[in-house]
This record gives sequence, structure tokens and C-alpha cells, in this order.
Amino acid sequence: MKELLDSYSRDLLIIKKRLYLLQSIESNLNCHVDPKSGKVEVLNIQVYEMVQDSLHMLIIDLCSYCKNFGKKGGFIRGLNNHLSKLKPRIPKKINVCEPMMIHLPFARISAVRESAIKKSRVQQRQQRLSSAGTEALERLFPSWSKDEKVTQKHVEDLLKRFKMAVKNIEEDRNIHRAHRFERESCKRSADFQPISLEGIEKTFKEIESRLSDLWMISSLTYYDFDRDLSPNTKQTARDIVDQIIHGSIGGVVGATGIPGELKRLGANKTSYYQYRETLSR
Repeated sequence: MKELLDSYSRDLLIIKKRLYLLQSIESNLNCHVDPKSGKVEVLNIQVYEMVQDSLHMLIIDLCSYCKNFGKKGGFIRGLNNHLSKLKPRIPKKINVCEPMMIHLPFARISAVRESAIKKSRVQQRQQRLSSAGTEALERLFPSWSKDEKVTQKHVEDLLKRFKMAVKNIEEDRNIHRAHRFERESCKRSADFQPISLEGIEKTFKEIESRLSDLWMISSLTYYDFDRDLSPNTKQTARDIVDQIIHGSIGGVVGATGIPGELKRLGANKTSYYQYRETLSR
């Protein structure tokens, strides 16, 4: 079960990389909104359309992930093969490292007292982990009670709630992304507004909450979903927005002024493009 969880969690992080970049781009674009018109003047439509394409692919990939997550033979129904592991943990059977005691010269304690403190701390941690696992079971399966086993009925209930939670992503994908030029989708698009980045992030949270609970139940640990696997996301977003607003790298350089360092490295070339030519020779 751990290998399956790790595979699905890793795939979700890979898809989520686009979200971090798009959120940063949106934040930067908002700084260029004209206060009167409420719009942004775009000089590089090609780069802007590439950003839109990245949004389309994010939703298409996330929808594909959700379909695989909930399909027959997919992740959720696959939990039926691990029902014996979906149960509360007995505190005393949870392996916990014994705490290390540091003795201060002026506060020494006896060996008996030290042993009692260590035992108490171990029991407290065991109890906390056991409670966290039970709470995760209660979140995943609201109809489950502590005096019964998790059954296929509980798994089916989880599947139904999951499908309802991600329904907007599938509808958005079909109407505004994958089938947007098909006649039926064009008719429906007027009644269905495109999902926002905030809505997409909410869908990620829905999936992550279920995976996190399963991590707690199976391994008594949390999985960090709030990490960006791409380096320099914020700087990349600023560079992309600069090109959208100013039209090209030359436009960016012209709008911000030619740095002295660029002049020096470009052998006194006053244009970015002239400088780039010197590098390609």
C-alpha cells in the first residue's frame, strides 16, 4: 500500500508544478492591471497563449489523474485489497523511538526516574499517533465507527464523495479545454464558467487530504504536498510576465534600461539582440 501511495502522491506533485507557476504569473499580471479598464495590455500574445495552454494542460492532466484515481481498478477501489490495514492502531504496538535525556550538572535525576520519564513520553507519543490514525479513518469514512471494520461499502461511499468533489474539474476539462470547439460544448460553455486557479487549488486539496489521511493510517506519517519541485518559479514567472507586457526580451531591456554590465559584456553593444549575436558566434 505504501508503494501505491508514494506513486500517486508523486504523480500529484508533478502535476501541481504547473499550478505554482500559474499562480505566480497571475500574481505578477495583476500588478499590471489598468485601474480604469480593469484589463492588462498584452504585447506578446504568443507567450500569453502559451501560458493559457499550460492552464489547459494542468486541468486536463488533473482530470486524467482524478479519473484514474476513481475508476474501476483505480486507487480508491484498490483500497478493497487493503481493508485489513484500514483499522485503528493499538498504541502499545506502535514502534516509537525512546527520547534522549540530556543531564545538566545541576539537575541530575536518578536512573529510575529517568526510565519512568522515558516510558511516559513513549506512551504519550504512541497515544498521539494512534489517535491521529483513528481521526484519519473517521475523516475518510464518516459512516465508520470504532467498533466495526472498514468494508467495501465504506470504500464505495468514499468514491462517491470524491467524484462529487472533483466534478467541476471534469466538466471544465470537457467544456473549456479538451472539447471546447465541439458544438455541444460550445452550447454548454455559456452556462458553465471556467474554473479559477483558486478552484483548481481546492481540488488539489481535496485529493491531498485523502492521500494524507491514508499516509497517516498506513504509515503514521504525513506527506508534504506543499512543495514546489521546480526551482526559481517566482523568477521564471516574472520573466514570462515581462515578455507578455513588453513584447520581447528586447522590449524588456528597452523598458528597464540597458544595464552597464550588459553593455560591458556585449562589447559596447547597445541592443540585447546584438549582445546575443556575439554569444552565438
